[in-house]
Amino acid sequence: MRARLHRINWPLWIGGFFALLTLLLAWQGPNLAPFNPMEEHSVMRVDGVLRSPPYPPLRVPGFWLGSDSFGRDLLSRILWGIRPTLMMVTAVATVRLILGLVIGLAAGWFSGRLGRLLENLIGWALALPVLLVALGGISAVGIQRGLLAFIVGLTLNGWAETARLVSEQTRLIKRQTYVEAAQALGASEIHILIVHVLRQIMPLVWMLLAFEISGVLLVSAELGFLGYYIGGGVWIEISDFVAVNVAGLPELGQMLSIALTKLTDPWGLIILGGIVFLLILSFNLLGEGLRLALSPERMRAPRRLFFLRGALGDWLESSAAPAIGGWFETNSLWLSGVVLLGLLLWGGLNWKSSQPAPKATAAAESPNIPGEHLWASERHDAQGTRWTPATGPQNPQILWQVNIPGGLAGGPAVTREGNILLAGSDRSLQMLNPSGEALWQIQLEHVPIGAPALGSEGQIYLADKDGGLSALDTDGALRWYSPAQSKNPASAGPIVGPDGTIYYTAAHIVQAVSADGKPAWQTLVSRPYLELEPRLSAKGAYLFAKNVALAAQGGYPLDLKGLPLQEMEFSDPAFIVGADGLNYLRNGHGLLRWRMGDAGIEITLTTQWDPAGAVPYYPADAVITPNGWMLLFYSTLWGDTRLVWFDAEGKVLSNILRLPDRGSKLAAVDSASTVYLCNSGFTGKINCAGIAAGADKPAWQINVGVGEDIAGMAVVPGRLYVASREGWFYALGDQP
Repeated sequence: MRARLHRINWPLWIGGFFALLTLLLAWQGPNLAPFNPMEEHSVMRVDGVLRSPPYPPLRVPGFWLGSDSFGRDLLSRILWGIRPTLMMVTAVATVRLILGLVIGLAAGWFSGRLGRLLENLIGWALALPVLLVALGGISAVGIQRGLLAFIVGLTLNGWAETARLVSEQTRLIKRQTYVEAAQALGASEIHILIVHVLRQIMPLVWMLLAFEISGVLLVSAELGFLGYYIGGGVWIEISDFVAVNVAGLPELGQMLSIALTKLTDPWGLIILGGIVFLLILSFNLLGEGLRLALSPERMRAPRRLFFLRGALGDWLESSAAPAIGGWFETNSLWLSGVVLLGLLLWGGLNWKSSQPAPKATAAAESPNIPGEHLWASERHDAQGTRWTPATGPQNPQILWQVNIPGGLAGGPAVTREGNILLAGSDRSLQMLNPSGEALWQIQLEHVPIGAPALGSEGQIYLADKDGGLSALDTDGALRWYSPAQSKNPASAGPIVGPDGTIYYTAAHIVQAVSADGKPAWQTLVSRPYLELEPRLSAKGAYLFAKNVALAAQGGYPLDLKGLPLQEMEFSDPAFIVGADGLNYLRNGHGLLRWRMGDAGIEITLTTQWDPAGAVPYYPADAVITPNGWMLLFYSTLWGDTRLVWFDAEGKVLSNILRLPDRGSKLAAVDSASTVYLCNSGFTGKINCAGIAAGADKPAWQINVGVGEDIAGMAVVPGRLYVASREGWFYALGDQP
């Protein structure tokens, strides 16, 4: 029994088991993750006490391995991180193996000057430390190039060990009798290399690939610990001369770079280091097991599996094994080539598929418009998202225009049928059809403020300069009028909640009116002056007015302990609701995503853009799309327009677009992530543009017409509507 156990190739069995387990985790790991790997938890209870991350293992329910310094579940991040790491390592190892095979074959076969040159090249490559060469290569290519930079950096001299082994084997085979016989029969050198030499070396490929994977894993872990990993990370300055590296998508090298934050919390580094150690050990054992399996002693030994006896073992040894072995021996060359090429393509082309899609929106409820109107209020919906599920015009022309002599109080509202409502400063209200023809027009008793708002059944709501609120039917007939609850005039148009409650602002006051016109509540907000519409949270539970948060039912202030509002006092903070249904707080040049948890406020994401002094003012607006992309929009009468995009993980996307247009106003972001904006600046003429996310220039620009002050805009399917305070209203769209 002891002799039989001694004959077992333990490295092959153990290494193969762990390598197979690694492949299974790479395949199914994301499905096994208990949490979203990007979800942050800023405050949680540990042993009954609230504390900040990192959280130790087995101390927080559900967090079996604890968390990283941002409160993200470590087990989930490991399960997500194995796949991209293995893809990157496999792609790099395959390139190194192919280069080593080609250079090693040439160095071992050719003699003379070419052979000596290649041998010297291998020697020089072996003399240089792989880590230092990789650092230089990645820096030269640019870490922002991702996988390409790592393939170049890690293969500059990483192929040398494989090339040395292959060259030595090639010299041994070159002296064999069958090679000399092939030469005597007139076979070309290329034919001999491919048919006779390479065929003999190919059984070594799988052993060499296993060793290459373990070697690349080791170097990538070292690079990750030094801060070099796929994606490169984002650096945020937290104080003078102090910056932190904010991790992006989970990848083992990247996770190692931020694993150790305090010596008193080493668990993250210990766990991640242990995982990387096991991965390296498993592929080293697999390579060693394959080397032993190819040794002459093992090749000559009986091949019967130690646990199979009798007729089955005899049949496998005498019939099945020789047939299978003969097929692999005959077809090993092309089979190995196909597999190596497939591994390279799999690792390179499928890299993006390994990235976790943001799951944060799954638990959220996307904003919706009661009545499914195309543009229900000044900022499209009660949440003020400025995102529309429609696709705007791609190459617009001016389709028609109208003029309201008394001027316009605000932007348009567009019903689900496509009819347009315009409120005039001369106390007029009119409805136009999509062709610009008037359907009806009435005179109001009060001067309206802002854009109309639409209810679920098409009701029209208007706030006015007397501080009251009017409700009209779809034909313009007055349904009811709610007089002012304060002496202040309305300062912006109203919004309509999912239960029919109407909200609007009057200077320092937020007011709520029920669907039947009865005052519900009013709340005095000492500051700031509320010149914009309030915003509802996705489910309608919270009401936001600039940097103030109220309960939509009752109007009492929310307990926001956990949000750093005091520290943000001089960074112009403002609450924002995204089209992903989540709550955000704009803080200076960044966004903070938060939610109300069982233990209070939980901050799940923090983003920041460093303008490096180029922008002395804060963003004028922000938009979050349903997939979690975030847009910061900069524009004033004294500065150029800038668009800054973040992805769902908070990393800045591609170029920071700068336009030489001042005084621009944001209309909307459509379903194709095209940004629509217009400006008048000091020219007295309105110009509009459409800009795709990440583009370095507008897809189109158009000179619209006269207008010194833009009152509002709307984007509906195939149309862009623009209203000016002077009373001009323009319809832009693609020519039919």
